[in-house]
Amino acid sequence: MNNQEIVNYQRRINSHFFSKLFFSYILLAIFLVILTFTAMSINNFFFANPEHYQNELLENSEEDDNSHYEIFVRPGDSLYKILKSQDITNNEVTKIIDAAKKVELTKKLKIGNKFEFEYDTVIKENSDLTTETQSLKTLTYNIDCSQKIEITRNENDDYVDHILDVPLRKKLAKHTAIIDSSFLEAAKSLKLSTNSLIKIVKAFSHKIDFQRNIKRGDKIELIAEKFYTENGEFSHHGNIIFASLILSGKKHSIYMYPHSNGVLEYFTTDAQSVKRPSQTSSIRLY
Repeated sequence: MNNQEIVNYQRRINSHFFSKLFFSYILLAIFLVILTFTAMSINNFFFANPEHYQNELLENSEEDDNSHYEIFVRPGDSLYKILKSQDITNNEVTKIIDAAKKVELTKKLKIGNKFEFEYDTVIKENSDLTTETQSLKTLTYNIDCSQKIEITRNENDDYVDHILDVPLRKKLAKHTAIIDSSFLEAAKSLKLSTNSLIKIVKAFSHKIDFQRNIKRGDKIELIAEKFYTENGEFSHHGNIIFASLILSGKKHSIYMYPHSNGVLEYFTTDAQSVKRPSQTSSIRLY
């Protein structure tokens, strides 16, 4: 390769390098233009729509709510101890306990039951100082799945009590179990109320000996009430309104129906009231 060829080769290399460099600058310039345009558009949107931007931030932010607390009753707890754990003043504690006596709240305390405290924020302004304090607005105690006690502060700063029914929705559910080892194990597998199952055993005991007539492969069919809170959470089981035992291929059924006096009782398929004998088959469900 002579000197002229070497010079031409170097020129081609330099030309290729500068072409790539120029193309890179062009891409960089385009990217910066797009970035600048995007930034200006976002900025103009926020300045032109400040209320929309503020509302969107409020909607997507999580509120730090210090006005609601929950406490579950533990062994050794008393109403006084629970109230003092909330830093409630002695004057308010006295008023709340006086109100609670009217509904016998202290007698209804059970381990695991829930207290709910709802507070109001009180702002006091002095000449040079502004202070915020919390004042108890409502105390709620869940007696059971269907009732609760609510103690509320009125406009005179006194506390008044109410016993309220918890709003529940009722559904009917069918349950079926095949008896494999014993009626006891099959009944437990249904996960229904023990008291309801005992009522079924007593209702059938007028014609079925649960120690002798139950065999492997027999079948239990039940229709029971299930109650849910307004937000769809399961609350508790209700009555068993229909029960059927299929024993050795023969079906025995009973239905729950109210008497004229409103008392619920089980009846057979031929509308005969089930008489509960004084002695029933000795079977334990607990």
